[in-house]
Amino acid sequence: MVHYPVWREGKEEIEEVLQDESLKEVIEALKQNCETKADFSYSDGVLFYKGRLVISAKSSWIPILLKEYHSTPQGGHSGFYRTY
Repeated sequence: MVHYPVWREGKEEIEEVLQDESLKEVIEALKQNCETKADFSYSDGVLFYKGRLVISAKSSWIPILLKEYHSTPQGGHSGFYRTY
């Protein structure tokens, strides 16, 4: 049996992606098997870039995630590029 954490508010983040015009274009291109978006993938309604979760540049989660990865013992600070 595999256990993993569940992000309860994740649906909110996914909705933000679906409201972002530029990300909607990426998703539509992926649905049409567009090869120009090779680094992106769209699986089970979630957009990824090189295997990492994509969030909208306007996401309300950005300040929350930055705080989590800078201020908590679990997050710590991994440096500018890794956090970015």
